[in-house]
Amino acid sequence: MEVDITHTDIDKLTLYAALGVPEFWRYNGHTWRIYTLQDGAYTETATSPTFPFVEKAVLYEFLARPARTK
Repeated sequence: MEVDITHTDIDKLTLYAALGVPEFWRYNGHTWRIYTLQDGAYTETATSPTFPFVEKAVLYEFLARPARTK
């Protein structure tokens, strides 16, 4: 998963594809996107092929929880 809060000139989609990363998730502080590698390029998908049982709504709920301290 990549938390993308700052802007960079690096084309990470191309970099990850060249490395053969089959799937990655990107969260920019507002929107959660799931990408899968298909024929050398990334396509945004609604669900993770690795975790198809985890809905995006659950991921948003997880991110909305405050960090627990000891």
